Amino acid sequence: MAGTFEMGDDAGAGFGSGAAASTGSATDADYAVLTGECPVSEMRDYAMDVNTYTHGRGRLSCTFAGYRPCHDEERVVREAHYDLEADLENTPDSVFCAHGAGYPVKWYKVPEFAHVEYAG
Repeated sequence: MAGTFEMGDDAGAGFGSGAAASTGSATDADYAVLTGECPVSEMRDYAMDVNTYTHGRGRLSCTFAGYRPCHDEERVVREAHYDLEADLENTPDSVFCAHGAGYPVKWYKVPEFAHVEYAG
């Protein structure tokens, strides 16, 4: 799933009752606490998977951890059928200024119009 995880030292803490929950030992507990990060694209239906393989006893809790580079950008863009030129809110084009007025320049023509060295 292109994620990372750790087994917490407090496996069993805060859930249920009995010796396993009170010792905090991952080996004594009837369950484990895993903490990690995973791309949202891989986690979409994972709560149902957890429910299935734990026979309804498992829980999945997710919180937003920030933005990261996409681990498989080409596949995600391909499956989304993203057309960068049709995305008017996030246009890839640039606006250049001359004589106090702005004019649009297509993204692929920016190096031709730029008056500074292009770093692309």
